[in-house]
Amino acid sequence: MAKRVFLFFFKFICAGLCALIILSGFSLFYGYPGIHIENKTGATDYVWLPNSFHSNSTEGNAYIKTDKNGFNNTKPINKRNKDFNNIDVLLMGSSHMEAFNVVQTKNTCCLLNEMFVKKNLDLYCYNIGISGHTFTRCVHNINEAIKEYSPSKYVIIETMSVLPDEKEMMDILNGKYKKLESYNSKIMTLLQKIPCFRSIYKKTLALLEINADKEDEDKTKASTKPSEYYNDVLNDFLIFAKHSCKSKKLIIFYHPTLKLQYDGKAFTDTNGVEQFRNACQNAGITFVDMTDMFLQNYYQNHTAPHGFNNTACAVGHLNEYGHRMIAAKLFDTIERSEGK
Repeated sequence: MAKRVFLFFFKFICAGLCALIILSGFSLFYGYPGIHIENKTGATDYVWLPNSFHSNSTEGNAYIKTDKNGFNNTKPINKRNKDFNNIDVLLMGSSHMEAFNVVQTKNTCCLLNEMFVKKNLDLYCYNIGISGHTFTRCVHNINEAIKEYSPSKYVIIETMSVLPDEKEMMDILNGKYKKLESYNSKIMTLLQKIPCFRSIYKKTLALLEINADKEDEDKTKASTKPSEYYNDVLNDFLIFAKHSCKSKKLIIFYHPTLKLQYDGKAFTDTNGVEQFRNACQNAGITFVDMTDMFLQNYYQNHTAPHGFNNTACAVGHLNEYGHRMIAAKLFDTIERSEGK
């Protein structure tokens, strides 16, 4: 009897290990999100493990290796930047700038650096975009980001919304904003190193967030409705962002999602754009709106800036076309600022 029980558990364990190896091998090359840890510099709330591998074939197709700081940057092609030093332009943003959905050489930062070299503009851009870091969170972290990476001229922040949450802006202005948590226990770190566990964990969190969003939809809509003081809060917040940059020039670029109609026509939600543009102007911030360029490209080349061949069109993260257009627009903005 004891021998049968032993053989049963032995087979059970062997089967489990085989399944774990097969699933992990598949996850590693199909969709491995990697491991994030707390960023002690404060430039971002968390960061990916330095020199770590990431794969993504669920939305786009890309295999990424993070740099020595845990961000998505390729080796500098500018001669004076041998090891991510002498930064002139610091790029901050969310998962759109983290760009784990496109080939490393085709993300906004890399394309911008290529343009600098081709046009003999002696500048170098460094990307610290990372998922979960919305516009408000990036503004919250500007001071620490500048201290850590010392950009000599520009700070660029990406946003997908021109209507930042009023409560988040107030919390930042009042010093009450909370950081995103990273679970750095030895057990969690070990489990996340197993590709299939990391993927299952991420999918479970996503499912819980979707369910929570559905349950709290009405509550969320009510809580995010702007008050009569919203414009004043927005102006104060952008002035705060500008002052946080000290002597650096702050550029905020907005990339809207195209909304496609049944007849093939496209439009974007323009609600809040002029309000945000005016607030940027009042604060002395350069505002770059990608709306016109996105729409023009859609009608001329029939491509959308978001979406991939394995997802729906015009939804989700920035694709290769979106990154290319943003890089071109940012380059033109910086070139004019440099007087070239």
